Amino acid sequence: MKSISIDLETKSGEDIKKSGVYRYARSPDFSILLFGYTVDGGDVEVVDLAHGETIPQEILDALTDEIVEKWAFNASFERVCLSRYLADLGMSLDPFEDNHPLSTECAQFLKPRGWRCTMIWSAYMGLPLSLADVGSVLGLEEQKLIEGKSLVRQFCKPPFQEPQGEKWELFKAYNKRDVEVETAIQRRLAKYPVPDFVWEEYELDQEINDRGILVDTTLAEQAIYAVDDAAKRCIKERVAASTNGIGFSYQSGMMFITLPSGRRLSYVKPRIGENRFGGESVTYMGLSTAKKWTRLETFGGKLVENIVQVISRDILAYAMRTLRYTEIVAHVHDEVIIECDKRASVEAICQQMSRTPPWARDLLLRADGYECDFYKKD
Repeated sequence: MKSISIDLETKSGEDIKKSGVYRYARSPDFSILLFGYTVDGGDVEVVDLAHGETIPQEILDALTDEIVEKWAFNASFERVCLSRYLADLGMSLDPFEDNHPLSTECAQFLKPRGWRCTMIWSAYMGLPLSLADVGSVLGLEEQKLIEGKSLVRQFCKPPFQEPQGEKWELFKAYNKRDVEVETAIQRRLAKYPVPDFVWEEYELDQEINDRGILVDTTLAEQAIYAVDDAAKRCIKERVAASTNGIGFSYQSGMMFITLPSGRRLSYVKPRIGENRFGGESVTYMGLSTAKKWTRLETFGGKLVENIVQVISRDILAYAMRTLRYTEIVAHVHDEVIIECDKRASVEAICQQMSRTPPWARDLLLRADGYECDFYKKD
């Protein structure tokens, strides 16, 4: 066995578009429904895991064998989902097979080495980033089944329908066709191979994603929930509320969030709505990504993001006011660009920028700077 092409059909209570594949695959109700595969370009097989069928042992062994190339369209999805599946089976993901505690505890995912992604290949060739669109652009004889979207809604998203009947058989055919389209893309692009160094970059990218980043979840959850609670109370009762120095008020059909600087964020015609999970959500009128005036949904985490971004802007604006005696010609994100005499002191300007605004006395600030003859990143 030199290569295996894979496509999965899965279910999870998490919305992958909002949560990403890692959280999606960690959901308690996650499971793989169908496992479609072909070995070395042979006939496509579909394993109906939802009905108790099992993946052949030689295929399971290939998934952990770096010598065997594993192909999929958006392969990170298959790799992460199969990592959860294999872990649930009790299979070791230890890349060193040394049973060392560090190896076994840290090996949460199948190693990216040996995995190849036809979506990356398509992107490298300037093609679309969806399986259906790539198949259409390349004019493949094998095309993705158009019934797929409705079948995914039925079997893969809450409330999950029972995997049975004609639609389930059609879903299995859909899974098989996806493998056929993916392998057809490989054949069509075979004349234009992706350089090895690009695949090495892909593997590095996947390793970074697997590693994640440490977050103070206690702080984050407390900040999000506190803001979420204050905003909902303000809208429901139309009364003032506050948390951690942030004020919420309701006036003339508007919710205002007052920041420490005195600046106010405005939310037009706020209401309490219902999110897709059946829980409460905050909605308001605003411009959509399509530039249409419509009702938008937000939540505590998004409100915190709005607050943090504007406070950051207020800090920069305060620094710019303290530097009015200099000749500021532009500012980029958290940078100020100054054209001045070469005798000017970068250190003195940085000290000036480090001054704390009067509305944030306990905030520790430090600025760094550099000199150049034309604007560039340090």
